[in-house]
Amino acid sequence: SLRRRGPDGWGSRELRGGRITLLAAVLHLRGREMCEQPAGQIGGDVLCWNGEVFGGMEVKEHTSDTPVVLDQFSRACAAGGGGGEHFLQAVSRIEGPFAFIFWEERAKRLWFGRDRLGRRSLLMRRIDGGGYQLSSCAGNIQEKGWEEVTPDGIFFLQLHDEGGEQERFELHKTQWPPRVPPLHRSCYISATSPTMSMEEAAQALFLLLDRSVRRRVEGVRRLAGSGMEDGSPVAVMFSGGLDSTLLAALAHRHVDPSMAIDLINVSFDPFEAPDRYTGVESLRELRELFPGRRWNLVVVDVTQEEVEERREEILSLIFPRATQMDFNIGSALWFGSRAAGVVLDDPKEDAGEELSGRPFVSRSSVLLLGMGADEQLCGYSRYRAKMKRGGEEGVLQEMGRDMERIWQRNLGRDDRCISYHGREARFPFLDEEVVSFLSSLPLSAIADMSLPPGIGDKLLLRLVAERVGLRRGAQEVKRAIQFGTRIAKQSNRL
Repeated sequence: SLRRRGPDGWGSRELRGGRITLLAAVLHLRGREMCEQPAGQIGGDVLCWNGEVFGGMEVKEHTSDTPVVLDQFSRACAAGGGGGEHFLQAVSRIEGPFAFIFWEERAKRLWFGRDRLGRRSLLMRRIDGGGYQLSSCAGNIQEKGWEEVTPDGIFFLQLHDEGGEQERFELHKTQWPPRVPPLHRSCYISATSPTMSMEEAAQALFLLLDRSVRRRVEGVRRLAGSGMEDGSPVAVMFSGGLDSTLLAALAHRHVDPSMAIDLINVSFDPFEAPDRYTGVESLRELRELFPGRRWNLVVVDVTQEEVEERREEILSLIFPRATQMDFNIGSALWFGSRAAGVVLDDPKEDAGEELSGRPFVSRSSVLLLGMGADEQLCGYSRYRAKMKRGGEEGVLQEMGRDMERIWQRNLGRDDRCISYHGREARFPFLDEEVVSFLSSLPLSAIADMSLPPGIGDKLLLRLVAERVGLRRGAQEVKRAIQFGTRIAKQSNRL
């Protein structure tokens, strides 16, 4: 599984006479030249980096961010004292998703951790003999003890020399520096907090989301020979709903106009799946709004037999998550990110009819997804029930709890399933600036629960969609991926 996550490069390095073994697979997305990993410094520091620097550190255009991160980490360790404060400050400055393992030679420490939202997977387990194993994916569900590394701080294993050939590791956890602002509603906003108008909030969110998408699609390495017919380095997981249609429209603003954008629409029952109907209808709207762009709607139809054939594979990727819902969502993401299906030739076909096209496999290396939109913009139907019981304060608290646990319930699992196909998941709604802004707003600037579903929920985001010209997409009602694709109905029959 690790090699599949990074099909462009593979490397290993042994430290301390083989007591530490570092393995790294590379998906080459940034820079003209691939940076091999594990990446090392002359002084002995070594980095395994699975992440993207979108801010906080200066990364020059057409260069990889890996050597920049390694240099900043090594400088911070050289400048700091024994407590690692300078290193923690360096990590906390990074804006973007990441998981990393870093060997600090001077202090004999193995640092590791994830970004504060947990957008990249990192698992850990204790093994026989007092050692530890860290990995982006478990690979074998029979191996006991795997747990998600929590993103509420950075960890390190301190190496102790006990004389002779004896060495042992001691696990420590450090908290994020106090200056780091929270990225969720840990301090719940009162319903009576000062407000900005929803129109003002919509303009601000539009600018932040537009910047977030631009950060995530610009500079992605273009594959040799890729063009309008072959697809784009960028694709969108596309249900045709509000979130994915808005992401597609914003991506259009920043992807080279000569290139196509792939819209991946997965279904486990193409004649009944709501996502297939909305996908075709929203494709039609995008083509009307932006006729100069080639939009590849890649319809991925999955049979019950295919799900059963890939069951063990998917179970190993969602692990240590293991519920039926995890399997259903993981299956939708696994088959969707594989992106092998049919691309529609005729946009005028009725959504309710059998669709025709030509076989197509997306060549995209980056996949945009809408994770985090519902948790921050009041998209779940249970928030309405919470409103009746606990009022606005109760809804804000529920939204805050959902963001606090999104790393555990969603993001690690999603990253493992998508990265299996050598694509990188990017979540524009979970950009630090977007999250910080939305967590500062009172509920009245986000939603109006007195209005019906499809209008009042995610009202702020619907206004943003209208600003880019979307009308139909702005009116879609929220559907969870397991229901919109009909995977829940199919897998429950297995």
